[in-house]
Amino acid sequence: MGISATHNAVFITGSAKRIGKALALHLAAQGYHVAVHYHHSHNEAQHTVREIEALGVRAIALPADLATDFDAHALITQATQAVGPLTCLINNASLFTKDTVQTATAESFHQHTHINTYAPLALINAFAKQATGGASIINIGDGALGWSYSAKYITYALSKMGLMGLATLLAPELAPRIRINNLALGPTLRGETEDAAMFDRLADHTPLKQLSSIDDICRSADYLLATPCITGQTIYLNGGMQCHQLLTLNP
Repeated sequence: MGISATHNAVFITGSAKRIGKALALHLAAQGYHVAVHYHHSHNEAQHTVREIEALGVRAIALPADLATDFDAHALITQATQAVGPLTCLINNASLFTKDTVQTATAESFHQHTHINTYAPLALINAFAKQATGGASIINIGDGALGWSYSAKYITYALSKMGLMGLATLLAPELAPRIRINNLALGPTLRGETEDAAMFDRLADHTPLKQLSSIDDICRSADYLLATPCITGQTIYLNGGMQCHQLLTLNP
């Protein structure tokens, strides 16, 4: 199948499984060709590619270690050669490990900022060089920063704050060709190292008494992609969790 003159194609980091995979399949169902990035999850990435191709669109699995000085331009070039010029970049891959102000090290800081902040910046630069008008970038941020994760996951929190700040910093520079926005997620899928009972109780700490869902994320991505007047913004998908401190001060 040849690449048509008019098409949508998306590059999604960390899309072999979990939220990234859900976004990949959701957009593929809408006709997007998809470049699936992964690091260790080779088998899962190949399975995701087959699921995407079954929907009648092109897909490719591209490995890269975002914790190193990877070649972002080569990665984006590989994607465009396989699925066509990219119209969307979703920075979803993330490192999430625990440290505090007492235990944080230069290594933990470097690892978190390289994967969560620098890698998206490098990919944005490479993406922008090939993007034409109407392109869009979505950064997957953290909607719980400032009340729970920041004290126990200090370098992770700092790196995610940096990621979300890119939308404000880069929106004027990338406009009008490219729009850039954030989806700031509350707890959605429990991580392998997270306590199940504690995760289930997190909804009780939100004003809406619910956590974000995969459907919430996909619908919000649709909104950002379909709304040409929005850039430099953050949509919080966390049940109102960002209001927690206000609620504490004003019970």
